[in-house]
Amino acid sequence: VLPLENLNKQALADVRLLLLPNLQTLSGAQVETVSEWVINGGRLIVTGPIGQKSPPDVQAKLRSLLGAYWHGHLAEPTNLLVRSDMSYSWALSVPRVNTTTVDSGGTLKLSSSKTLPVAYWSDNSAAVLANQNILFLGWQWGMAKERQAYDRSWLIAAANRLNSTDSSTNPTNPTNPTQNLTPEPRISNLEETSMRQDIQELIGRIESRIASNQIANSNLKPPSATIPSIAIAKQFLQAMPTMIRDARYGEVRTQWQQTRQSLWRDYPITSLSAIPEVRAIWLDRGTIVAARSERQLAVVFDRMAAAGINTVFLETVNAGYPIYPSSVAPQQNPLTIGWDPLAAAVKLAHERKMELHAWVWVFSAGNRRHNLLIGKPADYIGPVLSAHPEWADRGQNGETFAPEGKPFVDPANPFVQDYLLKLYREIVTRYKVDGIHLDYIRYPRQEPGADFGFGVAGRSQFQALTGIDPMSISLNNSSLWWMWTQFRAKQVNQFVARASKELKQIKPDLVISVAVFPWRNIERLTKIQQDWEVWAARGDIDLLVPMTYAPDTSRFLQQLVQPALTGVAQSPVLFLPGVLLRDMRENELLDQLQALRDLPSGGYALFAAEHLRFNYDRVFKTTKAEQDTQILPYRKPFAAAMSRYTLLQQEWNALLKMDSIAVSGENLRLWQSHSETLSQALSTLNQQPSQANLKIAMLALSKMSTNLPTWMRSEKSERPYRVTAWSNRLGAIAAFLRYGDRTVLQSSPTTTTRAANIP
Repeated sequence: VLPLENLNKQALADVRLLLLPNLQTLSGAQVETVSEWVINGGRLIVTGPIGQKSPPDVQAKLRSLLGAYWHGHLAEPTNLLVRSDMSYSWALSVPRVNTTTVDSGGTLKLSSSKTLPVAYWSDNSAAVLANQNILFLGWQWGMAKERQAYDRSWLIAAANRLNSTDSSTNPTNPTNPTQNLTPEPRISNLEETSMRQDIQELIGRIESRIASNQIANSNLKPPSATIPSIAIAKQFLQAMPTMIRDARYGEVRTQWQQTRQSLWRDYPITSLSAIPEVRAIWLDRGTIVAARSERQLAVVFDRMAAAGINTVFLETVNAGYPIYPSSVAPQQNPLTIGWDPLAAAVKLAHERKMELHAWVWVFSAGNRRHNLLIGKPADYIGPVLSAHPEWADRGQNGETFAPEGKPFVDPANPFVQDYLLKLYREIVTRYKVDGIHLDYIRYPRQEPGADFGFGVAGRSQFQALTGIDPMSISLNNSSLWWMWTQFRAKQVNQFVARASKELKQIKPDLVISVAVFPWRNIERLTKIQQDWEVWAARGDIDLLVPMTYAPDTSRFLQQLVQPALTGVAQSPVLFLPGVLLRDMRENELLDQLQALRDLPSGGYALFAAEHLRFNYDRVFKTTKAEQDTQILPYRKPFAAAMSRYTLLQQEWNALLKMDSIAVSGENLRLWQSHSETLSQALSTLNQQPSQANLKIAMLALSKMSTNLPTWMRSEKSERPYRVTAWSNRLGAIAAFLRYGDRTVLQSSPTTTTRAANIP
């Protein structure tokens, strides 16, 4: 332990690993000393709001040293989640217990491309950052007695990681005292599979990007020929089993990281080609308020149009306040009084051939953070609950504010449902909105022992139904607790069905979309009573928009998108994963969008307009002609299906000309023959929509999907990602057909057979 005043070159001469815990004040000389020490091989762990009370010039030096900085305290306790890919296996050793709830945490911001996130808070802001020499833990380490074991585990994991980094870069250095104390852990079968899958999928997405560009530019060259790092990566994948068998674990991990970095450096940064997809964005209240007028809001819409956005979710009702002058709600948002942003947004969107969907908070009726912006006390419950306190949802102890910092209304209260629907009918009838986007369509987040959802109406209804007051149910009585959970989920389900039915009676072509959590069903039911699989299967909604926010593609796909996708596999809805723009680097953003194009998705939704930076222009750049002729899948699903398949055929034909598909003989003949059959069926369906033509197209598509892996057996052994992506794209076409069956054909009096029942 060094006194802070002794933090100088002489004191650090024999120090190899240094912990700076929660130091808010450092001098310029001290930062320069530590910087020089790190350059000479020192390893540094910092925690908490380091340097926040230092002069601005010292803070700037710290940012340069750390490659990151403490951005601000979290508003509420939250959980910490470690990245899933195995390059962060050292952090996965930290115990997964309730002590991961950190109430002294802060958001970390990157200031260098060499620094990467290791772990995130529940809101997807960075919690732990790392580069080769430094680890930054984003909470006040060691300050809470109940977290001592957890904080100690993080310190041990961080120290082992930095020592491992030191020994792996200098494995034969005899002066390294930690070399024998921290042997490189073996690579398990699971880790090997994960590492291999990560590299293979990254190669596949890069080749998909190249193929798209080549088709657009008629440049027929084998996809991997232009990327030297792909050949090196494939050589590494071939050598990996032998290296693991020889116990060269450190070498494997080092080469794996270097291979990934090399592929990322070579990632082709080019604009997205035009395909039929939903390109949505959440236009947040903060950006609307900052505009202050229609003229300034037009600048925002111009940027979105230039990015190819075709669907805007405009934050219309937030924290109980509508942004427009309402005759239903108690009060317009004080920050938009004097103009009508909803009317302006509808006009601006339609002028640019974009759709405008009103984004509304449903059961969340207030927000502590918003209260501060409008000069209200932090515990103000919002205008709706101030007028109707009996509508409040409550915790087991009677509290109104949920742990997430917001009060909620009781979904089981019929007066609440009537009020919300009256408000939405006003929006739909007064404004030419194209859709309604439902957010906070759930109960508040709950953890065992801190439950919520005990509104007066919900309690009385459950007691009338069962004879039991839910307040008396113990977690130990799992059957009764599950009955209470299902009762609450049913209240949300019934409201979604009612809202969809009543609003579409007013405007039949209104699009209903929902922002939902991508958690697995049992976790959602337990924690927030959100059962969106039911809404999708019943056709209550048109667009399912899971909030799949993650900065790294592996976590984005494996932990968020893929599990959510299974919930709508055969439902007549379009699947639009959410993409977090905040702090996203250009190639990572493009990689996530490419991954979605290689999945059975209908597009994406960007969160949010406030993060749509100019450096993304190269990714999103689109031409006015493309925007004028684009096909919106939720408006023209059969045309979108035909166009998507035509693009897939073009890719197949281009690769055949390049001799870049391993298919021949009878397999080639059958594949090409059926490809033309499916093309003709989709074209006929688009020109003459009918149940008979839909059935023919669905059967042709089913045959293609079933046989493609067989026809492409050799191709799949060489390029598994490519064949999987093709199967997924056929899956997206099937989703368009299911959606078109419900929205285009279902209301026809001649409809007798549902295509969703066709295998």
